[in-house]
Amino acid sequence: MQTFIELIAREFRHFFSNSVAVLILFGAPLAYGILFGMVYQKGIAENLPIAVVDPNPTSMTRMLTDAIDDNKAVQVVSVVPHASLLSDGMKSGEILGVVHIPEGFERDINQRRQPAVHIDLNAANIVNANFALKGLRTSIESVNAGIEIEALKKQGVPASVAAQQFQTFSVSSTFQYNPSANYLYFLFPGLLATILQQVMLLALALSFSKEYDDKTMSQLVSKSGNALVLFVTKSIPYLLMGSIIWLLCLHGMMYYFGVPVPPESLLLIYFISGLFIISVTAIGILVSAALPSQLKSMEVLMVIATPAFIISGFTWPVSQMPDLVVWLASVIPLTHFLEAFRNILMAGAEWQHVLPQIKALLLLTVLPVLAALGVIYMRITKTVNLLESLKKKPETAGA
Repeated sequence: MQTFIELIAREFRHFFSNSVAVLILFGAPLAYGILFGMVYQKGIAENLPIAVVDPNPTSMTRMLTDAIDDNKAVQVVSVVPHASLLSDGMKSGEILGVVHIPEGFERDINQRRQPAVHIDLNAANIVNANFALKGLRTSIESVNAGIEIEALKKQGVPASVAAQQFQTFSVSSTFQYNPSANYLYFLFPGLLATILQQVMLLALALSFSKEYDDKTMSQLVSKSGNALVLFVTKSIPYLLMGSIIWLLCLHGMMYYFGVPVPPESLLLIYFISGLFIISVTAIGILVSAALPSQLKSMEVLMVIATPAFIISGFTWPVSQMPDLVVWLASVIPLTHFLEAFRNILMAGAEWQHVLPQIKALLLLTVLPVLAALGVIYMRITKTVNLLESLKKKPETAGA
């Protein structure tokens, strides 16, 4: 029994000797719980960007626009005379939906012709589209009821009867880019990209830290003392493997499960995917080069990768998150890749629509590469100095 207790105590000592493991076990549930709570703290989406097409502005159309803008769920960011002016905004995700007010709206209402107001929503993100649709219908139908009740009261209809007649104009809605609101089309591509980032970061933990654990850094430096050469040669295997995995996901899994990939967008998809894979590789190598062991590298990279999908804005808009979470999301490559990838895949976005995400991915590639080169250079210098000091010791002893 004493041996049994000693073994248990020994295991406790081993565990608590690893400060990172202790931090993850006790700190991660608390940290992730707070982080995820902050992400969904509002519980409902607010101020989702909506545009209004009003070809013939009148007091009644302005009243309808103001009523839409007063709803907390949506925010009117643009009022234009023609829908063609909004196509770029829909594809880039800057506008979530468009309310089309027909020409002669007020005239048709006064003549009891029952005009039709139509709502177009970007359903590439089903969650956002549903929140926006609920807010828009609430505002528009309230105006609809108010106009009808007032008109009937003016005709001498009792208020109690007028309150039951509230269809001055009809309201219809359409989901664009994902008309069937297919949840697989919405979620599956994002999950595949998240898995790719996770497995690549965990694999990249081995790139330099394995050299430290196996004490082979001196052998590596003897082959090349150039930081750029070591960075590139360490990167290429992971870049190739990551690219192969992503191509299998893109043309294998997504094809098998029926998620459409537009062939006309393949060049842009390959480009944005390549940037994503390079950025992830640069971050992984930076962490692996900076930390002294495989275990610590894997632990830190796991901490980075685990919350990435939740805070990326893929399922819940980043605009609804606290500033701290927004900043954290902005320094993770997955956030920018998923936003661009979803808009390309589902909305047919082109190069000009995803330029902000391309710029962000370039920044998240260049900065980690420069930082990794600096860390590798310091490691090379340290190794060379150590080798030189070891060479001098025998000479000193001989003297």
